[in-house]
Parts: sequence; structure tokens; C-alpha cells
Amino acid sequence: TDNTGYIQPTTLGVVEGTIYHDVDADGSYTAGVDVPLSGVEVEVTDSNGGVHLETTDSNGFFRHVVPAGATTVDVVDATLPVGALLGPGSS
Repeated sequence: TDNTGYIQPTTLGVVEGTIYHDVDADGSYTAGVDVPLSGVEVEVTDSNGGVHLETTDSNGFFRHVVPAGATTVDVVDATLPVGALLGPGSS
């Protein structure tokens, strides 16, 4: 017999965002002005140390479900357009 138990985390969260060219340099995404960046890889490290790679869609959007706790999100710089820099007011 197999007696393998699994538990479901009691609380899940979501990290999501939009990666974009901040044309108006205001540090916030402005629809119709700023340009979403598709195909950018985003590395999500969850509270259990799991590392997950997401890729932005045609709207520059990414999303990942994570367990409760501290989560880190990093853009993979090598997947940004050549010459792209993190803009003022962005993190």
C-alpha cells in the first residue's frame, strides 16, 4: 500500500506586473503612452526557495502563484532590449 501524504499551503498569493518602456519617465505604467515589453524573463523566488521563470506576454504582463511569505522578483537583464536601464521610481 502507498501511504503518501500531501499538504496544501493554507495561503497562496500572486505576484504579477508589467514590464514596459517608460516613455514618459514617470515611474508608472501609462496605457497608450508606455510600451509593454514582451518576451522578457522574470525570475520569481518564493518563500520556500523555489525559483520559477515567467516570460512576459504581448502586453508585458507576467503572473505567478506563490506560497505565503517573502517573495523576490527579478527581471533577467539579458532578456531586456539592448540598452534598457531601470528607470527612476521603478524597482
